[in-house]
Amino acid sequence: MAWPIVGHQDIKKYLSAVLSGRQPSQAYLFYGADGVGKKAVAELFAQALICEKYNAYSLGEVLPTEAFVPCGVCANCQQFQKGVFPDFYRLVRENNPKTGEKRGNLTVDQIREVQGQSKHRSFNQGYKVFIIEEAETLKKEAANCLLKTLEEPAGQTVFILISSAREALLPTILSRCQSLHFLPVQKKELYDYLLKLGADRDLAKDLAQISVGRASVAINYFHNKEVWQERVLENKAWLELLGQSQAKQFQSIEAFVKNNNSDDLLLKKLDELALIVRDLLILKINPRAEALQFKMDLLVENLLATHDEIYWCNLLKKIPKTKSLIKQNITPKLALENLIINS
Repeated sequence: MAWPIVGHQDIKKYLSAVLSGRQPSQAYLFYGADGVGKKAVAELFAQALICEKYNAYSLGEVLPTEAFVPCGVCANCQQFQKGVFPDFYRLVRENNPKTGEKRGNLTVDQIREVQGQSKHRSFNQGYKVFIIEEAETLKKEAANCLLKTLEEPAGQTVFILISSAREALLPTILSRCQSLHFLPVQKKELYDYLLKLGADRDLAKDLAQISVGRASVAINYFHNKEVWQERVLENKAWLELLGQSQAKQFQSIEAFVKNNNSDDLLLKKLDELALIVRDLLILKINPRAEALQFKMDLLVENLLATHDEIYWCNLLKKIPKTKSLIKQNITPKLALENLIINS
């Protein structure tokens, strides 16, 4: 049975080999751009490790071909899918009780809890699996606490770290993990997958194009058409802002920050802007190239005529710095004004 996830053939093949070898590593790092499928693969791999059929396979009680994909019907799989399996733990950034927004980092208290849980014996005499999302948000104290846990591994315990910024992790943590790099899914493969989901050809082409190889993004757009339409409108708003006078840009930025009043949301919107600017730079270099984030129209043509390659290149380079400033609690309005107006 094949893994029911689009793309990442080499990674799925490797993890199947890990399962067939009956000796998974203690820690893995799944890294790559947001939305490419890291989390989906991590969840399937975790479920496979705790599936009753895999436990039976590890004891030599079933054939290897039955062990590479979770069965989905055993008690362990059913509990996993309901989020109540006692030997599976997922760490995500907690909400700040005062603001209701997600905290900026995974905390040391969360990692200490993981440390304690990892030392206990499994309830089902199988694997204990920990998925740590956004591992790049670990502060130094939390990261060192996790490192100590990885340096003193407990039997049949597997950690899966998920990150969109591998370079932000401690080198010592990286050295303890098997790193798997998730690349964008090929557009043709994503297009074919969307057709199988029921999309018509035009919709499948548009979604495979605008998602830029991010399978979970494309699938979300397919199941939530209003989200996709919002994205199209947001792209148009960015393009319009880039073409405005400086006075109008100040007004647009103020309204933008007001409508996107959380740092997480602002950072995601800046990621989308980066994709737009990248396309504009590509089109500036080669007008015959295909834009991924928008369709060619008069607005785009005017933007390309107004600014040269150096402008688009500088703007693209400044977006990561702007994200860093927002993470450092610099006023978002000032950070965005500096980005747009001084590029």
